[in-house]
Amino acid sequence: MTFGVDQCRCCGAPIKPAYPGQLQEYLDTLRKPTMPEAEWRRRGFLAVPTRAQLHMPHVGCCQPCGQKQVTRATGPLRRIAKVGVGAFVAFSIIWVVALYITH
Repeated sequence: MTFGVDQCRCCGAPIKPAYPGQLQEYLDTLRKPTMPEAEWRRRGFLAVPTRAQLHMPHVGCCQPCGQKQVTRATGPLRRIAKVGVGAFVAFSIIWVVALYITH
């Protein structure tokens, strides 16, 4: 059992590996760490995060811990901005379609 591969890297709960090469990527990360040990310990991880886990925070975590990691990574202001932009784009598309239907 390895934290971040078949155990959650935050709480240690058993999980299934996200992709086939995850164990090899983890072993490569042990040889050349992505961040200092003090940093990943401060973040509450039980193992050093791999490059994929730095870009996709939910990889290597159980569902509740993965959701916390994604929420922490995106931040509330970025989510609000994304929802606002999405609503504006949707409204614009609907507005254009409504204008052209009348023609």
